[in-house]
Amino acid sequence: MNPTVYLGGIACETGQAVDIEAAQMAPQTRALLQSEANGVRCFSHHPGQHWELVTRAVTRALADSGRQPGDIGAVLLVSGLLDAQNNLEALWLAELGRTLRMQTVPFYAVGLAGCAGFHAGLKMAAALTASGEAEPVLLVTFDQAGDALQRVYGEGSDFVYVTGDAAAACVVSRQPAQMQYALRGKVQYSANTEQIEHFSNDTDMRSIAALIKQTCQHAEIAPRTVQHFICNNYTLEATRLFCQLAGISFSKAVTAPLARHAHCFSADNLINLGHLHAEGALQPGEHALLFSTGPFQLGACLVTRLAC
Repeated sequence: MNPTVYLGGIACETGQAVDIEAAQMAPQTRALLQSEANGVRCFSHHPGQHWELVTRAVTRALADSGRQPGDIGAVLLVSGLLDAQNNLEALWLAELGRTLRMQTVPFYAVGLAGCAGFHAGLKMAAALTASGEAEPVLLVTFDQAGDALQRVYGEGSDFVYVTGDAAAACVVSRQPAQMQYALRGKVQYSANTEQIEHFSNDTDMRSIAALIKQTCQHAEIAPRTVQHFICNNYTLEATRLFCQLAGISFSKAVTAPLARHAHCFSADNLINLGHLHAEGALQPGEHALLFSTGPFQLGACLVTRLAC
């Protein structure tokens, strides 16, 4: 039997809230996004280097989990890569290692994971931790919409959303000390690059429903008994669809961060989990289902709040 894996030190850093009126988009797109069905009001904008958000998130994650830089066995960096710019180059990593005092800790880049990158990274972190290959593991997600990228994706389609800047981090460990959540069952993550060239809504919907069902079965927790549902912050309409596919009431969805931050790529799950924690809304013993999806990948897992 694999040892229990724990999550803790959930830390999220976002930019200033900017009204979506400032984003470049057609008036009809803005009206759609601001409608009651979609609920987008602002996006997170960090005018400085993304480095600042990453280092602040990691520093808080270590402090909140009671870990020191030298305790970390490995660091997993998750980015959509479209706007990572120079962030995954050797000199950037060397400077990050010096700043965090982790010069001798191995850093791994989790590539081609897109907006489901949190689950791609968490699956790797859980495997490394459970096997004893690395203990504990620091998972870091980061993305910033650079000048070359617009804030609006999918304009003119039936799936339009606004992006924001953010960095988030958490610690994954076999040791429960100062951890807030226990991972239940396995982290599910799947990818199908055929969806890039031959996208099918029907196939996508079936895949989401099957993945969430498999996640709940492995955790031996029925969807109806889950108290909180966390997903990517695209729009309220997208969240309703994800709830329907998961068989979970929309009333259990975490939606408050959407209006403030918009979609912050693979940081969304940690932003929403951090919001629940800050609000004191996730009580000991309660379960949260975390789901993420991108252009050709899906991820999900279940966590239970610990009594600490």
